[in-house]
Amino acid sequence: MIESRSQAEDLVRRHLASGYGPGRDRREHLESYSPAALVLVGGELVRRTELDPAAYAEGPELDFEAGPRLAGYAFDLDSVGAYAHDRGFWALECVLAERSTGLSCRGIFAGDSGGILGGGVLEGAELPEPARAVGIALAELGRARKQGGQRFASGLELSFARVFEPVDLPLRYLPESSFSCQGCGECCHPGKWGISLSGPLRHALADLPFAQIWPDRLPRAPEFEQREGGKGRGRLAAAADGYCAFHDTQAGCLLHGTLGQQPVPACHTYPFFFTRTPDGIDVWTSFACHSALYGLGLPFAHREADIRSRYWSDPADQRLMVVEVSERLFLGSGEQPISWEVYRAIEGQLLELLEPGSSVPLRERLEAGERAMQGLSRQYRPDLGPAEVASALAGEIERPVASQASGGEDDLALEVLCLFLVTRLPAEELPAFLGGGFAALAGELVRNPGDLAGPPDLIARYLRRCLFHKMFLAEAGALFTWRYVLLSYATLRLYTRHLALREAATGRGERAPIGSPGWGEIGSALLVLPTVPAAVPETPGLAVLQKGIQDLESFVIHSAELFKASFVRRDGQRDRLVAPGVARSLIWG
Repeated sequence: MIESRSQAEDLVRRHLASGYGPGRDRREHLESYSPAALVLVGGELVRRTELDPAAYAEGPELDFEAGPRLAGYAFDLDSVGAYAHDRGFWALECVLAERSTGLSCRGIFAGDSGGILGGGVLEGAELPEPARAVGIALAELGRARKQGGQRFASGLELSFARVFEPVDLPLRYLPESSFSCQGCGECCHPGKWGISLSGPLRHALADLPFAQIWPDRLPRAPEFEQREGGKGRGRLAAAADGYCAFHDTQAGCLLHGTLGQQPVPACHTYPFFFTRTPDGIDVWTSFACHSALYGLGLPFAHREADIRSRYWSDPADQRLMVVEVSERLFLGSGEQPISWEVYRAIEGQLLELLEPGSSVPLRERLEAGERAMQGLSRQYRPDLGPAEVASALAGEIERPVASQASGGEDDLALEVLCLFLVTRLPAEELPAFLGGGFAALAGELVRNPGDLAGPPDLIARYLRRCLFHKMFLAEAGALFTWRYVLLSYATLRLYTRHLALREAATGRGERAPIGSPGWGEIGSALLVLPTVPAAVPETPGLAVLQKGIQDLESFVIHSAELFKASFVRRDGQRDRLVAPGVARSLIWG
């Protein structure tokens, strides 16, 4: 029974010596845990009472190859600091020395009368009260999982790696990128965002001492939704008000506000996403977030430490938040390989073309970019270098803009719009929409192109971000990555007009003609979300434009494979990407 400071100290010494010292003893290490503790075994959390001590003792040693190390540390106890005991839980502060790195840190261990429940690096100024310390330890443990091969990690080891071995790759971001959370709560709708929980995280959260940490707000664990076929995975469940059970209108997120950044990595990382490239990490935000959409808050340059912590926050599930780009790419097809340096030159020219604040109309700039990319594809040679590519693109972009092409309804435009809209329309509206209403609506939209109302810089920022995140670059190439920008603009243009037409059809009053300066002044709940930050100025068309961007953004991020499959056509063994005529008709139809 752990009932005093001295007993807690002795237990922590045994725990460290048996698990991280020279004479490691896995059986004794297991015995230092409380019977109620969750122990990490093979990437899963298992209740200590369900473990066979003999089998656990014969498990693989914590021995790992060089590289990003999430386990295998060797901790010594230098000294012991503050101690607290309350309502059946205890917490002990200590100074730990890690032998392989020579680093020291303030550690925290928490447990109950039966033993240790978990540990981690103490990041706050003071030792938290015991129940909260248990919650912090469980939050760290919930993130630890099998990292590949025979890697195992404890909450303490993962916590140490996160604090002292953060990712040090160079960060790149668009200069206009800014973000600070405005507390709007839109991202706290689990039904809308579907926050997925790994098996270990789900078990760790369910074990939190709710009655001690949040006696008034959350006296018991919320019921986490089980995900079918998810091997123990689940989803954050909603409370009666539709928000996440941990969401508080006044206090914000109870979970992260109380336990720090660790509990749910997807929540901590959002709205940041990352593209891992050969020369570092490109950082971008989802424009489904109001603050990111309008560029509210601190510039990325002023929050690099925070961004790095968010990138690190989910090392095992980064496939959900990180786009991977290799060093060898291609321009328009596999027969046109290009280096990463050549792609950076292409991207630089196109980003400059789309810069916000330009006096050249956006549609003329898109035309110039399309002409330049077509010209580059025709001039392709395997030995094209970055400087030559940049010069060729600049020359095409600076030529006088050709007259806009005329065109009409396009099959691909309709296919993409249909694919997108059927994910947004209520089920009861689908039969009528797909049974003929869709074709009539799409035909009207294409025959009356107009232009997007609203601030053009917002649209330019959105298109620059679509290019910068490179979501389809590795699979579809540089030419398609540019065509994806055109498709994003075309779909946005069509969808916002669909929103305006649909709103007008509800009979809520007269609406200005589509394309006129005031056509977007629509105030119904369909288009205006109640949490739009007050800092955003009233602008004609802004509500429609906002919803269009947010819907499209959410669709792309959460349905990337479906989105990709609808754009990249297959013709035998060779990719046939969006044809120039199709791209032109999509934009200038």
